[in-house]
Amino acid sequence: MGLTLSVPIVNITEDKIYFEEDEDREQGFRSFEFSETDELTGVGFQLKAGMIYRHSQALRFGLAIHSPTWYSLSSEFTTSATYDYDLNWLQENTDFPPPVPGPQTAGSPRGLFDYNFTAPWRIMSGVGYLIQNRGFISFDIEYLDYTSGRFNFDSGFSSDERVRNNEISNELGGALNFRLGGELALDLFRVRGGLQFIESPFESVDDRDLIWSLGVGIRESDFFLDLAYQRGLREGAYNPYQVPGAEAQQRVLTDATVSRIALTAGFKF
Repeated sequence: MGLTLSVPIVNITEDKIYFEEDEDREQGFRSFEFSETDELTGVGFQLKAGMIYRHSQALRFGLAIHSPTWYSLSSEFTTSATYDYDLNWLQENTDFPPPVPGPQTAGSPRGLFDYNFTAPWRIMSGVGYLIQNRGFISFDIEYLDYTSGRFNFDSGFSSDERVRNNEISNELGGALNFRLGGELALDLFRVRGGLQFIESPFESVDDRDLIWSLGVGIRESDFFLDLAYQRGLREGAYNPYQVPGAEAQQRVLTDATVSRIALTAGFKF
C-alpha cells in the first residue's frame, strides 16, 4: 500500500477565432472576426492512495483512490472584434457619413479573475497479468463523479458561484473510463500497445474520446529509451456563444483527430 502527495501545475493558453465572410458583399459587408484569448495558470495538490494484491506471481489486482484536487487558479482573458466593409457601397447606398476606410478593430480591457476549484474524486481498479518473461497485459477501469466538482469565488461573486455549482450538479454526471494495454519483451527491445475509451462528463451530450497508442523501447541495465505514438479521435458538439432571444443557438459539431509523438530517455545510477 502506498500514499503519494501530488502537486499539479496548471499553465493553459486557449485561443478561439470565429470568422465570417461574404464574397458577394451584400449590404456592404465583407467580413467579421471575433477572437478570444484565455490564459489559465495555477497550482494544486492531491493525495493518492493505492494497493496491489498479488494472487500469484503472474496475476495481480490493483485499487487506487485519488482525493479531490484543490486548485488555486488565475484566469487572464481578452477579446477583440474586427469588422470590414465595402466603403464604396456604403457611400453609394446609404445616407450615413462616410466611415473611416479599412477594417475596424475594437478590443476589450484585460480581464483578470482569481478563484479556487475542487476537482472530483477518482477511483481506479485494474488487473494485470505477467506473461512469464515475455511481457504483460493490463486492464483498468476509472470512475469519476464530476458532480462533486466545486468552484469557490470571492465574496463579491457569491451568486455566480452558486449558479456555476448548480450547473455542475444538474448538467454533469459520472463517467467510466477504460484502458487496455500490453507490452512484449524481446531481449533488450520492448513493443507496446494501448487503447483508451473516455466518456464525456456531460449527461446530455454524447461526446466520446477513443485513443490508441503504439510504442517501442530499449532497456539496458543503466539506460532506457522509449518512442511512443498516440492518436485520439473525438466526436462531440458545443455552443461557442449564445444570442439572447434567438430561437436557435449556434452549435459547433467537432470531429477531431489529435496525434502525439513522445521520446523519452533515462539513465540509472
